[in-house]
Amino acid sequence: MFLGTLGIALLAQRPAAPEKLLPTSINRTSGHREEVINSPQAAQGLARSVGLVFDAENLLPGGNGLLVLQTESAGLATGQAFSEQPVVDNAFTGFLVGADLLLTTVHDVDLQNITDLRVVFGFQLNANGGVKTTFSNAEVFQVKNIEGHGNILNGASDDWLLLRLDRSPARPALPIASAPPIVGAALWMFGHPLGLPMKFVSNGKVTKEAGTSFECNLHASFGNSGSPVVDSASKNVVGVLQRAAPALDPVGNGVYVWHWCPLGQNCPTVVTGTPAFAAAVKKASLMSTIGGYPRRRPGAQARFEIGPRG
Repeated sequence: MFLGTLGIALLAQRPAAPEKLLPTSINRTSGHREEVINSPQAAQGLARSVGLVFDAENLLPGGNGLLVLQTESAGLATGQAFSEQPVVDNAFTGFLVGADLLLTTVHDVDLQNITDLRVVFGFQLNANGGVKTTFSNAEVFQVKNIEGHGNILNGASDDWLLLRLDRSPARPALPIASAPPIVGAALWMFGHPLGLPMKFVSNGKVTKEAGTSFECNLHASFGNSGSPVVDSASKNVVGVLQRAAPALDPVGNGVYVWHWCPLGQNCPTVVTGTPAFAAAVKKASLMSTIGGYPRRRPGAQARFEIGPRG
C-alpha cells in the first residue's frame, strides 16, 4: 500500500542512474549544500541523529560478517559538486525523535512492507574524504513497526511517518519545537539528497506560514524527504521536509544537471510543521524501551488506516 503524492515532487525517489557519465560544460553550484564535516560543531552534533533510510536489498554480505551498502553513480554531469560521490538507490532521510523512534515522510513508502526498511547513521564524508559503506550488524537498524502517520490525501501538510526501530541506536533524540517558526526565521536542514552522503544546508528562511505546514527556501532534492528542518537559533526541529521543485535537468544520455530551482521561477520548499506530529511522538515516546524491555505488549502492532475505506 502506497500513499500518492498529489503532484508533489517525489523527493524519496530519483531518476535511474545512467550507465556512463559524459563531460559537459554545464557547471552549477552545489545549492548551498556542504559536507557535514565542514559545518559548525552544533550542526555536526545534530547530524549524528540523522539517518539514511533504504530497502534491505541495498545491503549485501561482506567479509568478516560485515554488511556492505550498495552504491552507484548519481548520474550527475561531470564537473558538478558531488558528481564523483556514491549514492544509494531510492534512499531517503529520517531522524531520531525518541530512543528508538524515527521520523520521516509517508509519501511513496510501502506501508505493507515497512519491515523491509533499514536505517544506518554516519553515511557521510569523513576527514580523509572517504565515505563509510561497510557496517556491522550492530550498526544497521530495522524498522519494526509504524507508530503513527499523517495522510497526505487530506493535504500535503499532513505528510509524516513515525517508525519504531528494532532497538535504540544510542544517539540523542532531536528536540522538537512546541510551535512552528515565524516568517523570516533562519533554518538548517540535514539529509541525503539523491541518496548522497549526508549534506548540511544552512541558507533557509521561512517564507510563508500555512496551518500545520510552512514554506521556505531550503535547497532540497530527491532523497531529502524526511529531512529534519531545524530552527538555527534554538536548534529545535520545527518540521520535516516533504516537497520541493524537481532538481534534475536531463542533458542527454541519462546525464543530469542538478540545481534547486530554475532561474526566474518560484520554487517553494514545503515543510510539515511540528504541530502535525508532536502529539504522536509524545505518545509513542511513552512506549519507548526502558532497560531493553518494551512497555508495549509483545507482538502487538500499531494500527493505522490510510484515508476512507474503499
